Amino acid sequence: MHIPFPHPIQVPDYLDVIKHPMDFSTMRKKVESHQYSSLNEFEGDFYHVWHNATIYNQPDTIYYKAATQIRDAGRVSLQCLYTVEIRLFYPEDFFCNICSKCSVLLLRLLVT
Repeated sequence: MHIPFPHPIQVPDYLDVIKHPMDFSTMRKKVESHQYSSLNEFEGDFYHVWHNATIYNQPDTIYYKAATQIRDAGRVSLQCLYTVEIRLFYPEDFFCNICSKCSVLLLRLLVT
């Protein structure tokens, strides 16, 4: 699913409503420039994107609904990524056989 979310510049009152904007392209840039110091920090930005979308858009809009679907898919991926992160430190205690699928899904969210 690819929903072309409007850029805040295209929506004149966006910054009047949303005081702390965050978007997937900014997150991608932060990943590429190694600005995240933890998965928790990445997760915070991920949920911030969803929160902003649900604050700005009405529940009956495609943007609100798409944001909720992305949040739900991302939640699964993030849980799996936490398992991967834990496995790196405690490999004998944890195993997740869908980590690669989760990682690919989350990366697709960021690349759109």
